[in-house]
Amino acid sequence: MSSLSTSPNDLSLTERVRVSWPILRRWVVREHKTRYRQSILNVLWAVVTPLGLLAIYGVILTHSANVTGEGVPYLTFAWTGLVIWQAFASGLNTAAPSLVSSADVLSKIWFPREVIPMAATSAAGVDLAFGLTTLVVLALVQGVRPTMAVFTVVIPLLILVTWSLALGIVMAVVNAFVRDVGHGIRLALQIGFFATPVVYGVGFLEGIPLLVEINPLAAAIEGVRDSLLRGAVPDRPWYLAHLAAGCLALVAALWYARAVEHRIADVI
Repeated sequence: MSSLSTSPNDLSLTERVRVSWPILRRWVVREHKTRYRQSILNVLWAVVTPLGLLAIYGVILTHSANVTGEGVPYLTFAWTGLVIWQAFASGLNTAAPSLVSSADVLSKIWFPREVIPMAATSAAGVDLAFGLTTLVVLALVQGVRPTMAVFTVVIPLLILVTWSLALGIVMAVVNAFVRDVGHGIRLALQIGFFATPVVYGVGFLEGIPLLVEINPLAAAIEGVRDSLLRGAVPDRPWYLAHLAAGCLALVAALWYARAVEHRIADVI
């Protein structure tokens, strides 16, 4: 641990990754265990939470707004959006306060600060993997048969991962200086749920197309639906643009965390 005893200001990107990687792996395991400590359902909460939302919003929308699955069984269609949205929201809600809640560690030893929010976000990936497994089973039960396009699901999932990590890092760092961030995130997620085609398709929001086009979560959800449910390859420029923007956002978030990390321990 001697390499982590001080804060080297001149670490190259390669050295920073080398230092961060083993810490990140251990911290993800720690974060996941902490999240479900003394929990009876444990990782099953990754299914229970979206199931509750589906029971409420799904029933209301199908009966009052005539929402359909746009060619695929509605239950599978809505479940896709809920699983992805819940993983994103859970990761962001956990990442935002992660630096503040780890103040005791940050004040004692140096390591790249972005590791902590990245671990918090990555821990939600375990829930996502479990949720996607239930999605595949549900799709098969409802008669949806996979095609070769299923392998292209990596594109929308990478959109989800890059944007989740980027936003998690930025929100965690900003929250260290301004504690209102947590309240803002909860409000933004409540609004974002209805501004994203989670339990309905993009056609339901056709009156406000710009809201869909600029929403990376919309691209991630629709991309997974295309790959897994519709048998379509998500090769539209829309997906590639959001993937490129997500990569740039992640690089910018890492740069920002590195630029202000020397101030974080002083304010938390």
